[in-house]
Amino acid sequence: MNKVIIVGAGINGLVAANYLVKNSFDVSVIEKKPYTGGACIKVGAIPVHLFAGIWGTLAVGIFGASAGFDQFMVQLASVGIVGVFCVVCTFIIGLAVKSIMGLRVSEEEEDKGLDIAEHGTGAYGDFSMR
Repeated sequence: MNKVIIVGAGINGLVAANYLVKNSFDVSVIEKKPYTGGACIKVGAIPVHLFAGIWGTLAVGIFGASAGFDQFMVQLASVGIVGVFCVVCTFIIGLAVKSIMGLRVSEEEEDKGLDIAEHGTGAYGDFSMR
């Protein structure tokens, strides 16, 4: 069995590790942070990409080769359909996670602050409560 070491447990590292395991590799993943998911988890990349994706989809209806009112409405409907699909799937997954392991953190983690509990660092470096 071939052995592989993946440095970084970001999205790409985890996807690569999963693919390699399914193809009979012995995989070790090394991550220096106490959490997986990489930079997307900490820097707010999801909202940025969400709005950029919506704009890109709508821009096809405004500036694309078939631009016009009809094309824009098709693009707008597509954004709505994908949005509804994502909300419904997120709700179902949320219910499944809630029933399996719960969605709340401990009171101690709440008191310390979730920035420290989840990311190992405070969100506001020069701000402290006394």
